Amino acid sequence: MEIDLSKYENTLFKIYVKSILAIPLNVLVTKYGSGIKNPLIKISLPQDWNLLRSYKLMAGIYIFVNGKNYCLGSSQNFFNRCFVEHKNKAFTNTSKHIKFYSNVVKNTWDAFTLFILELIPNHIELFVKLNHNYILNLNENKVLKLLNLYELTIVEQIYMDIIQPTFNNNLFANWSAYNKGTKGFTRDLISNNKLSFLNRSFNKSTIELHKKNITGKKLYDITKK
Repeated sequence: MEIDLSKYENTLFKIYVKSILAIPLNVLVTKYGSGIKNPLIKISLPQDWNLLRSYKLMAGIYIFVNGKNYCLGSSQNFFNRCFVEHKNKAFTNTSKHIKFYSNVVKNTWDAFTLFILELIPNHIELFVKLNHNYILNLNENKVLKLLNLYELTIVEQIYMDIIQPTFNNNLFANWSAYNKGTKGFTRDLISNNKLSFLNRSFNKSTIELHKKNITGKKLYDITKK
């Protein structure tokens, strides 16, 4: 990860950011991962959802467990991610997180236990604690928030590699610094080109379904293309 620090004159800020980025991966692997054997909190579902309210402003790694099947994720706000999103959308937005949500629909939340495995430090709070008299400007706040996401993503990948969760659609941590798209992620140009309708192939049944949906509709030339 590269952050341009040339415009930041303050030495203290530069030193802090560089020190976090310079931490070797093997050190992070040693630091994190113990939550598998010693989770911070166990939440029996569905009766204990409200325990997440105590973790509203905390970031870290969580895992939903149903027998030997797991859905692993990371969040900057456990309550919003697990309660507001997963709890409700598992039944209303089943096209997302298909493996996970389809199992929830089939077995209900009674079959699941939720564990919080790891808490990730807030670099804004840590920096202010180390530099009591320093007032962060807007851009510096943004950089430290990126550091939070950077560490959160790395730790999620560490757990992905160890646990190999069966309910995740893939085993790559999702870097989500810019949650603006309909799926919560703004893709770069290369990713967009790969997923574009112009560059995708469809099976016969899908093509027939599209034809059926547009039959009788008046379309502009650009839409037809």
